[in-house]
Amino acid sequence: MFYRKIYKKIEEWKELKNHKPLIIEGLRQVGKTTIVKEFAKNNYRNVVYIDFRKEPKYKTIFDDGYDIDKIILKISALNEEFNFVDNETVIIFDEIQDAPKARGSLKYFYLDGRYEVISTGSLLGIKNYNLNKNQTTSVGFESFLRMYPMDFEEFLLANNKEKLNNVLKEYLIKKEEVDETFHLLALDLFKKYLVVGGMPEVVDIFLETKNLNLVYKKQKELLSSFEDDFGRHINERDEIVRDPTLYNRILKTNHSIPLQLAKENNKFQYSKITHGARAREYEEAIEWLIDYGLVYKVYNLKRIETPLTSFKDESSFKLYYSDPGLLSASFDYEIYSDLINDEAGIYKGLIYENVVADLLKHNDFELYYYSQNSGSLEIDFVIRNKKYPLLIEVKARNNYAKSLKMVISNKENYGSTNIKALKLYSKNIVLNNDIINLPYYLLSYFNKDIDLFN
Repeated sequence: MFYRKIYKKIEEWKELKNHKPLIIEGLRQVGKTTIVKEFAKNNYRNVVYIDFRKEPKYKTIFDDGYDIDKIILKISALNEEFNFVDNETVIIFDEIQDAPKARGSLKYFYLDGRYEVISTGSLLGIKNYNLNKNQTTSVGFESFLRMYPMDFEEFLLANNKEKLNNVLKEYLIKKEEVDETFHLLALDLFKKYLVVGGMPEVVDIFLETKNLNLVYKKQKELLSSFEDDFGRHINERDEIVRDPTLYNRILKTNHSIPLQLAKENNKFQYSKITHGARAREYEEAIEWLIDYGLVYKVYNLKRIETPLTSFKDESSFKLYYSDPGLLSASFDYEIYSDLINDEAGIYKGLIYENVVADLLKHNDFELYYYSQNSGSLEIDFVIRNKKYPLLIEVKARNNYAKSLKMVISNKENYGSTNIKALKLYSKNIVLNNDIINLPYYLLSYFNKDIDLFN
């Protein structure tokens, strides 16, 4: 099994006194079930695993209410191999969104206290997914974790590069120039990460075969399986159905994202989805993709000042894919060799920008960008690092950061006088007073505990 950072977060959850039932959300096929099963095997004597999508018969165990003894009795009747021992058993509810009453039971499992419950769900966050008026949730009795595709650090470890991984982490912490041997090796692996991405099945195929054509085919299969989820919800009769109108709008929106990112000004425009598209028709489709975990929304800022959320422009935003490999697979297969050989043209810039969004999001940063004068001055990303706004410019094709230098030279005209900046490129670390130049791959180790300017 691949090393996944979320495992430590699940350990931290378990260490909490009187911890509530845990729900792990995330895009389908990111590895939720695998990590939960591994954690359960390592931490509990008895594991009861129920997949509501594969075995819908288990949905009936809640029909008579939430008496825990009755629920356990019904589970045992459906599978006599399950063992329930007080304080030594974990129950895994997989695809819990397909069993709304199971979600309602979490409160009563917590109050009962004999069994721990960990749930996973791929469609939990989608607004109006469940239209059954009798649906129940356990508000106040649930803990949540979000799981993402593998980031670059996890990708390195999957490639058995633990020593390289540790060395790179130290270079960032010490803010020292990376040894040239390590630098070139990290850049080469980062290019591979751009095309392979972090979906575990895809990474596994790459490691076993080193065949990018097979990688591409698996990514296309995954994208097709995601599309099969589009527009699905549970109706009033507790049936999983699809809204055809919503499905078509989600599909068109999803197909437009790579093309919108390829525009010189890659602000998302409804008119680019299809002729005559309007916000009121497609807003729900965008939110569906975000809640599903396939894309992120990044808002423009009216002013670069903390708290950043107070200055966001909700009418101006960009959409990014949550995995670089899935974005690469949205284009023709030829882009794979182009990216690895630094010959991807306009596509290189958008894919590097997208992977930076992914790495920042994986490290729990809230993302914004800054654009004014119709894009003549644009900063790719703005985040908050410690007490100051941090500008981030991604340079995939050249190293000149005109907008970055403009803002840093005239901070008072754009917001906070304490603005700092980070330029990401293929070269080595260079330190300046207000601008740090950093190779892309080191961003994977940059988190909220690190202050690069102190």
